[in-house]
Amino acid sequence: MALIKSASASKKGDDFPVVILMLVRRPRDLIGTDSPIEIMGYIPPRHMPGGALQVETDPVSSVGLRASLSKPLLMRMGGAPALPKWVLLGAGSLGSKIALHLGRQGSGPALVADTGVLAPHNAARHGLYPPGRGLGSGWTIGKSQALVSVLAGLAGDSVAVQGDHLALNEAVKTMRGKSRPAWLLNATASLAARETLAGPDFRKAPRQIEVSLYDGGQLGVMAIEGDMRNPNTLELICDLYQQTADDPVTGDRLFSSEGVGRIETGQGCGSLTTVMTDARIAP
Repeated sequence: MALIKSASASKKGDDFPVVILMLVRRPRDLIGTDSPIEIMGYIPPRHMPGGALQVETDPVSSVGLRASLSKPLLMRMGGAPALPKWVLLGAGSLGSKIALHLGRQGSGPALVADTGVLAPHNAARHGLYPPGRGLGSGWTIGKSQALVSVLAGLAGDSVAVQGDHLALNEAVKTMRGKSRPAWLLNATASLAARETLAGPDFRKAPRQIEVSLYDGGQLGVMAIEGDMRNPNTLELICDLYQQTADDPVTGDRLFSSEGVGRIETGQGCGSLTTVMTDARIAP
């Protein structure tokens, strides 16, 4: 039909390309791909009022076909294997960057949970970027939904949970079999979340990883739970506190209040946070 329409609108002497695609099934996946279908494409010129290949000297070009954006493509580009399913608690500056880094290698989170909304001051360090023209005060979409929307552009299938660790736990409970996550990444820097996640109500939750930054980003801590959640992240952090008794340098950074405080973000508005540059979080 397309050829008929183009021919009816053409006049003698006009040339236009015709794309010919041939699909051949091979016995195995093609090298460097996850498909056994080899696509061979060619472009001969079509002359009006004749047809294609009417002249022996007509050039025929081969066609290169770009793969669509997919998780396998991202994994090949990153050289990273597929990671076990995981969920994210805390879609702030640190959590959003981790999610985007792993999303770019085809292993984004299955769930993203956060209670907050994006505000103008989040543009200083958040993994997402505000609209190109003026922040105003309208950048108020939920952090979890905003991050999930961007991950979808990376072939992700993440689901947003507009809630805290309790809401995330309830969402995880509905996941069965292969869809159940193996890990829960806590990037909230919340003492309440840490203690609750280590409590009896979460004993069947996925193994947890807690990530935090201290002393203006000078110290980074990652606590990874053992098998059967033994030890859990609360026990690991307590052990870290104990170790600082023999390591005053780490202790000074761990308990430093330098740069921590309420930052004015407007009249009558503020954010309790640590002052640090975006480069400190993701160099």
